[in-house]
Amino acid sequence: MTAEHPRDISFTVPIVVERDGDGYHAYCPPLRGLHTCGATEEEAVGAAVDAAGLHLQSMLRHHEPIPLQVCVDAGDTTCHAPRGKGVHRVNQELSVAIA
Repeated sequence: MTAEHPRDISFTVPIVVERDGDGYHAYCPPLRGLHTCGATEEEAVGAAVDAAGLHLQSMLRHHEPIPLQVCVDAGDTTCHAPRGKGVHRVNQELSVAIA
């Protein structure tokens, strides 16, 4: 495979969204250190999806193992996220290009 013909891999990642003051905090528990925020829930989730895509692309490029909670070509993930008022989980599909 050459850099001129990248291949896409589809992932499903769990993203947890919480109310945080006047905005929202979103994070992906299996991808340690991945935390984003936004003025709206959609903005926070969008930032988390972008960050997760870049994080996974880097992991693939450096031959690092993908956490089990991130599913390849699947729609079901296991996420041990806190549950409570104002906290919920979304399973977000994303595509990562690899060369």
